[in-house]
Amino acid sequence: ERHSVDSKENSLEGHFYDEDCLSEATELVRTRRLDSLHLTFNLESGILLPLAIRGRVRHGRHFTFKSVLGDTAITLVAASVTGTFVDVDKPYVAHGPWLQVLIPEDFIDTMATSLEPLNNPDQLNLPKTFFWKERKLAITILSDGRYQ
Repeated sequence: ERHSVDSKENSLEGHFYDEDCLSEATELVRTRRLDSLHLTFNLESGILLPLAIRGRVRHGRHFTFKSVLGDTAITLVAASVTGTFVDVDKPYVAHGPWLQVLIPEDFIDTMATSLEPLNNPDQLNLPKTFFWKERKLAITILSDGRYQ
């Protein structure tokens, strides 16, 4: 799906729902704020993280990982993206099967640098956990075989 460049480019509204049923759907879905977060990705998905942070979030966009096993999704969100459930006070919010993770501007470079080993997956010892204590965030990368 290709998006045109307009005011909705930085919006998540309609990302999972069409606009006609957005308000109806959001009323039926439970929204939960999470105090901390530990994400687990297989290697195939994990190697996309540096690209997602440097190529999308750093430029004010969002990046979504959708599960092939069901309707769950994880969206990494820049602070400038509108139509989100996250903000500085609630950086991790689950809205039904959709998890939004705010990556604040002052954390983008730190996170990108920490995730650089994913650019050389052949040199990784898996599982590998990246941990940012001050953000209450951890990401573990498992070998692809662990999901089969």
